Amino acid sequence: MILLIAWDKINFVKAYVKYNFLFIIQFISVEPVRAPVKRRCTMHSRIITILGMLVLVVSCQPQQKPDVPPPVRFLVSEGALDRPFSEAVRVGNMLYLSGQVGIDPSTNELVPGGIKAETEQVLKNIKETLEKYGSSLDRVVKSTVMLSDIRDYADMNAVYIIFFPQNRPARSTFATSGLAFGAQVEIECCAVVD
Repeated sequence: MILLIAWDKINFVKAYVKYNFLFIIQFISVEPVRAPVKRRCTMHSRIITILGMLVLVVSCQPQQKPDVPPPVRFLVSEGALDRPFSEAVRVGNMLYLSGQVGIDPSTNELVPGGIKAETEQVLKNIKETLEKYGSSLDRVVKSTVMLSDIRDYADMNAVYIIFFPQNRPARSTFATSGLAFGAQVEIECCAVVD
């Protein structure tokens, strides 16, 4: 630990010396003095002064910049202004999507056909939302799947894998006692944005 602190201080001194090199050279250079005793005293006082300056410089700690939190943007489509939550929230280069159910945007109703049809619609909705806010399915890093019945796990996975063939995000899946609009599946995710 002490070696690391000393190394940082040495680097700080090197930078200080680099920028003030001419000043230090001028300070060290001495005009010839006739009396050898006087010259010796002058040289000693200059060396002591320089050592004092170095101790002062080495003891100074560079100031660290305070961490600036990334900007937060709450993203809501015009058609979703009446909802009590954001469609997505962007924090820095991360995009957090709210949970999506299998509602067809053209009819505003849950798609018929069971778990497979709902999972496909959910993932289409997620894909559209991600693209609207500057990301894509291959940039998803985490997803959470909520099922109304855990026995639908295999059927949901059969459709899910079609949308994530290569870049498979980390995922949690669990069953609930019910989902909004009587849906059988709800998926939320987090993705990276450029």
